[in-house]
Amino acid sequence: MTLPGMTPGAGPTEHLWQSRAELLAARAEAVPEIERQLLSPWRLLGRSALALVTVLAAGMGGMALQDRGGSDPVVAVVCFLVAVAATVPVIRAARRNRALFAELAGWEEAERQGRWLPTGALRPELRMPVDARNDADFDQVAIVATVAAYTRPWGVRLLLRAVPAGLGVALGLALVLGGTSELPQPVAVASLLSGGYLLLSSLVVAGAATRHAYRMTRRYSDLATEIDALDLERSRGART
Repeated sequence: MTLPGMTPGAGPTEHLWQSRAELLAARAEAVPEIERQLLSPWRLLGRSALALVTVLAAGMGGMALQDRGGSDPVVAVVCFLVAVAATVPVIRAARRNRALFAELAGWEEAERQGRWLPTGALRPELRMPVDARNDADFDQVAIVATVAAYTRPWGVRLLLRAVPAGLGVALGLALVLGGTSELPQPVAVASLLSGGYLLLSSLVVAGAATRHAYRMTRRYSDLATEIDALDLERSRGART
């Protein structure tokens, strides 16, 4: 996500930040928007509906081919075209989500890389524990950051992504297995293709959400280690 003032096409780790205040302000604006796009229930519902359209259209096309009468071949072709058309926005959304996950990770890396920048006019609410290491309210800043890092991997919107993904895996596997049974050949082929597509797309969604949750869990672990080190540094400083 390129914000006003950022170099066009440059990611958060490539942009030349003038101060840590500028970096953290941009991060505070960009990250919620990225997560909104990634975890929007409506976007997830739309992609799930399109996946269902693909499966139903492919199944209807297979059944139309099985019935030898009248205009059924035309119906089958229309159904298969609808199934293919419904996969296009889903594939685009998957590629977009991959880019958003990478950008989210980029902002986290930029925050770590930007710790040696001049502080600038840093707003108090944007401070990370490392920014507050010499401040009287360090403990409060550390608690807020820790709670946010701990709860993000288990957020409701992220967990919601697992529901359609799990259902898609189950239904896709059932369709693939059904396609290998003694069904009429057109129906079996349609079942295999639609089931394979649904299984693969659901695994991609589940895998991306799992990787994202794992990265956030690692971020929480790293933050907890960092806070312990800062606490020890503050304790030593207080004794000297």
